[in-house]
Amino acid sequence: MKRDWQGAILGYLREKWREAIPLWTVLNGICAAAEPRDRRETRELKTEILKALGQLSRTRRVLRWRRTKLAIPDTGDRVVSLEQFMATSRALPAFSRSSSGRK
Repeated sequence: MKRDWQGAILGYLREKWREAIPLWTVLNGICAAAEPRDRRETRELKTEILKALGQLSRTRRVLRWRRTKLAIPDTGDRVVSLEQFMATSRALPAFSRSSSGRK
């Protein structure tokens, strides 16, 4: 049975996108969610997950920080250009230094 480990890794990291998460925390969390039957299957799953993580790291979709932590450079949200944002958003109020309360 082929599983989408890359999707699982990206989903796990996107849930915690503001954090650099320890590598083994990610690996153990994803493996536990797969509910392996025994230790042998656990080791096989972790090997498959590590291979998928290596591919994501090589393509820069997942960043390794200090070799022990993982982070993701995006949140999975669609990137909107500034022109498109300005065209679809309501007029934003103009801010001035005097309105900030400081003198």
